[in-house]
Amino acid sequence: MIVYAVVVFFIVYEIFRTFNERANTLVLECRYDLFAVRDSLRDLALKGEVDSNSWLFKCLDQSIGRFIEFLPTLTIYKMLFLYFLFKRNQESQRSINFINAELGQPQNTVLKEINDRYTTRIARFLIQRDAVISFTLHVVIFFILGPAILTSTLQKMKKVSARVVESPQTPLILEPVCV
Repeated sequence: MIVYAVVVFFIVYEIFRTFNERANTLVLECRYDLFAVRDSLRDLALKGEVDSNSWLFKCLDQSIGRFIEFLPTLTIYKMLFLYFLFKRNQESQRSINFINAELGQPQNTVLKEINDRYTTRIARFLIQRDAVISFTLHVVIFFILGPAILTSTLQKMKKVSARVVESPQTPLILEPVCV
């Protein structure tokens, strides 16, 4: 019985250690991706395609920098808490709406692309970091897309097998050949 408890303890320990290493790896990958997004934003400013003195440029640059800094402690639950906290705040809503309106203007399409890249990467990080949500999404995708993929694969197999049976140069072996 003690051996069983020790084995279970080490299995659970290894699972948690592996999950922690996975989380650290995800943080590093996301940081590198966000550094690349921020570098592309700054490259646009160096090329003169974006005004580096505009408040929208500074807002994006600072936001990306803040997310890079807080990635190790960032979880989807904290983001949901902040969302519901700021959703009730009228001033925050006006600021968010103003930023979205500015990003929607034609002269800011490059900044909107940068914003989309960075928010998409943050969302992907949050989903990957939370094992329960990641597992749930994989299961949902499997059950939604699984039958469609299986059906199309079976149809392709039927077409291929019909071609093999119909082609005259392919000999059909009905009985196993023993050597």
